[in-house]
Parts: sequence; structure tokens; C-alpha cells
Amino acid sequence: MLKNVPYQVEWSEFPNAAPLREALAAGALDAGSVGDAPLTFAGARGVKAKAIFATKYEGNAIIVKTDAPYQGIKDLFGKKVAFVKGSAGHALILQSLKEAGLKEDAITPAFLPPAEATLALTNGSIDAVSFWEPYISIGFRSVLLQAPRLRIKLHKTKHSAAPARVRFLHQR
Repeated sequence: MLKNVPYQVEWSEFPNAAPLREALAAGALDAGSVGDAPLTFAGARGVKAKAIFATKYEGNAIIVKTDAPYQGIKDLFGKKVAFVKGSAGHALILQSLKEAGLKEDAITPAFLPPAEATLALTNGSIDAVSFWEPYISIGFRSVLLQAPRLRIKLHKTKHSAAPARVRFLHQR
């Protein structure tokens, strides 16, 4: 990977930002890459991290079945919506509710990873899912192939970021 550098680089894969955020908070990870929402949620929980770079990112969505009667976020009032807690999908739900003049408790959250959320949407145990690429395309394609069609509401997220532990940055 990198040669002739005074440090060792170890690569770890995470299914989403939640476990990466926990590893960062526990000091088991020095830096990583997440969307802007997980970094914001981590800061709100007291995780000492700074963004060391940011990129523009577009591609979060709230997805419902095509035959569902929902036309907007207000139609999801009292409905069960799946997302990963502290993720860009979570932020999209919060932002959409706020823009519609609704409170956070207007929906019933189902904290599920994208694969489980797609299955739950397919079998009707939830009413909508909120997540990010590539899970939008993967879930959309897999559900389309299994029969129920989906509608997508795209939302542009401002940035993704690479958080690093403050102590790690000061050591460098």
C-alpha cells in the first residue's frame, strides 16, 4: 500500500457509519470516511473528531413501494420508517420532517441496516426506508426484480467527510 512512511496503515471495512463511529470513539480507529450526518451525530455525542477533508455527495433517498399511497413526507405520519441510527438516512428523515413542519415522533423509527430494511419494505413490515448509495441502487434493483416496485425521493446531501480522532491528529 504505502511505502517509506513512518506509520502503518491498516484497512478495515464497515457496513455503515455507525460501527465506524463507535470504533473511532473507542480509539480503535484513527480515521475513516463517513457522510456529513454521521460526523455531526458523533460530535453531538461528544466524540472528539475533526473532518480532515470533505467531498460533495448526492444520493440519499426515502423509498416507498410504487403502489403505496404516499406522495410526500407528511403522508408517512404515524408510519414505520427504517434507517440506520445516526446515518445520512436518519438525517434525511429528520430534515424532511422539519421541512414539513413535523416533529421527530411523527414517524415510528425502525433502526435497520439497508439489507434488512429492503427486505422489510418488500414484505410490508415497514412503510418506507431512508438510506444512501450504493444501497439505494442495490435495494431498488433487488426489490424491482422481486415484484414490488419502488418510488424514490432523492435528496441532495451536502458533503461526505473523513473524520479523524483529535488525539491522532495531534500525534502526527
